[in-house]
Amino acid sequence: LGMFAPAADYRNALAGDTVSGESIDFCARLMFMQQMHKTYAGTSTVATGVAAKIPGSIVYEAARPESRERPLARIGHPAGVIETEAIVRPDGNGYRVERATLGRTARRIMEGYVFPPER
Repeated sequence: LGMFAPAADYRNALAGDTVSGESIDFCARLMFMQQMHKTYAGTSTVATGVAAKIPGSIVYEAARPESRERPLARIGHPAGVIETEAIVRPDGNGYRVERATLGRTARRIMEGYVFPPER
């Protein structure tokens, strides 16, 4: 379940700092199994980015008007901001997605050695 609202300042639930409404295009929250998601799921990020480019969708209506025509969408979620790009074009009675991206950060979770079998 996704919930969307126009951009506004809010408190980052993990870091405790303030996320500026100017740094996002809209606010979004996800619920999984009656629990608010602590961040924003990757699969939802791409789908939300595409929806932000389709006139008449709830996400499009919540998005900052100047963000509707550019590929980049900045989603404000409980732990900060995630960016996605989408290019969506009208196609007959529907739309064609030409680009849908997801950016992620990574942290090192392990350092080690692998000992493959000798040949």
